[in-house]
Amino acid sequence: MRAHRGIGVHDIYLVDILFPVGRDYAWLAMDASRHIGIFTNAGDGPIPLAVLANRGRTDRAEKVVLHLPERGGYEMLVKVPRPDDFIAFARRGLYAYDWQDALAARIESSDTSYYAVQSCPFMLIRLAQM
Repeated sequence: MRAHRGIGVHDIYLVDILFPVGRDYAWLAMDASRHIGIFTNAGDGPIPLAVLANRGRTDRAEKVVLHLPERGGYEMLVKVPRPDDFIAFARRGLYAYDWQDALAARIESSDTSYYAVQSCPFMLIRLAQM
């Protein structure tokens, strides 16, 4: 849900409750192999409805992860100007993903928009360890 022309101040507040517009929002997910990843949406990327429906819990995802002890090394898979957060997530055992939308702003296709892995942990964390 996004703000559009003609929306009032009250409505923009309601939109932010549901979707954190303009905030680099972090949320957690687990794959079929039970590997845990943290996804940051670069302030604009899509967020699953299940995450938005539980903002009371999911708003704390990044803070919870950063309070975990470091577990081991990591591998950065991309070059970014400030990799600190991605390194911190991977050192704590999580795969770190970020929303990639650089080309989509220049062309009229969303085929170039996706979450891309930024860093990988050498030592994975399991859900029970969080």
